[in-house]
This record gives sequence, C-alpha cells and structure tokens, in this order.
Amino acid sequence: MGGLDDLAVDTVGKLNDGSVTGAVCVLLVLLIIYREAWFWPRQTGKLEAENDRCHEAHDKTRSALLDEVRKGGEMLVLVREQLKTQQQAVDSFMKLISDWNRRKGGD
Repeated sequence: MGGLDDLAVDTVGKLNDGSVTGAVCVLLVLLIIYREAWFWPRQTGKLEAENDRCHEAHDKTRSALLDEVRKGGEMLVLVREQLKTQQQAVDSFMKLISDWNRRKGGD
C-alpha cells in the first residue's frame, strides 16, 4: 500500500501547486466531501422524517375510518333490530284485525 500512499501525496502536491486547475480540483473535492458527508445525510433525514409523519397521519386516518365503519355496523344492527320489532308489531296488528274480521263475519 506504500505505492498508493505515495501516489496520493504526489496527486495532492500537484493539485496544490497554486494553479487555477489545482484550485478548481480542490474545490470540487471539497464540494464532494460536503455533499456526501453533510448535505445528503441531512436531506435523507428530512425525507425519512416526512415519511414517518405521513405514515403516522395515514395510521390516524385509517383508525378514524375503521371507527366510523364499526359505528356504522353497530347502527345497522340496531336498525335491523328496530325493523324486526316494527315488522312484528305490524304482523300482530294485521293478525288482530283478521281475527276481529273473522269473529265479526262469523256472528
């Protein structure tokens, strides 16, 4: 690995010779380091936080909608029971009228 270290030292020395090309290369290297070490991790963190907020909002909305569906189901059961009771009342009344008509007609 000694050869690779020598190559790195020679490259930095050539870039740091005071020329415009060397300065641009150093700036580009610094820009890459900034982007990879600071900018992208922050952007990724922001996106993950937004994603988490969206998931939490979705879960709350889903929970609220499921509660509404359950309440609607309970209401449907109550309405069905009420309709059965009303139907039984109508049937009883119809039976009473038919019995009364038979007794009246039979006299």
